[in-house]
Amino acid sequence: MSIILKRNAETESNGKKEILKLRGMVGKQTREMEEESKTHVEVVQSMTMEISALKDELERQRKEQTRALHAFVRASRNSIRNMKKFSSEEDEEDEEVNDAE
Repeated sequence: MSIILKRNAETESNGKKEILKLRGMVGKQTREMEEESKTHVEVVQSMTMEISALKDELERQRKEQTRALHAFVRASRNSIRNMKKFSSEEDEEDEEVNDAE
């Protein structure tokens, strides 16, 4: 009977050792996965910041180009207005010359 008790004790001891070994492996894998997860989170946060910066830069460029376009349109309108004014003044001068002749 003592042989059976010894075997049971050995089996129980071996089982406890196996359980501890498995717990250690699970703990190690859990820590590795947590580190990977942290790394992924850091990468995503970094990419999010880069995307935000690019978005801000694009918005700034859009506003700058819009201002430039509006300035160009104003300048074009002024130029057309001045050309019409100059043309009508020339027409009036031509009419005055024709009337004088």
